[in-house]
Amino acid sequence: MGYFKHVESNVKGGVNVELGEKTIIVGPNGSGKSAVQNSLELATRGFVTDLTGRDEVRKESDLFALGDGDELFAHATLDDGTTFKWGTIKAGKSVKKAEYQHLCPVAWPVLDIESMLKGNAETQRKWLMQVAGTVNRAGVHAYLTDTDIY
Repeated sequence: MGYFKHVESNVKGGVNVELGEKTIIVGPNGSGKSAVQNSLELATRGFVTDLTGRDEVRKESDLFALGDGDELFAHATLDDGTTFKWGTIKAGKSVKKAEYQHLCPVAWPVLDIESMLKGNAETQRKWLMQVAGTVNRAGVHAYLTDTDIY
């Protein structure tokens, strides 16, 4: 996977930013730093972190705290042109289930690990088996060089 080249959303007043291979986002409070972060999270994972004092917010109706209209969307594009999209709309007093074009399974691995560590023993076991299930002897040997093997 490459890097995020562009992110656009209507999160927290709107984001439309070109990003580089190595981007540092700095600015004073209220300048939109977390809007970029939340937009990338929403586009790639369908949830955001650290909203209203909560670790994760996934429920569409709660996510509308990020916007100010009847639609909430986020799009993120990788340098290879792959685009991740998330969006939902209000229909009267209810909020429609989010529509996903393409969610990224590995964009935020630290969040998966953090979530697993906060879970119970069964959650941790399932996560470990899912990750460990992708590792085999041939893969380990292919990764190691002759100087790594003792």
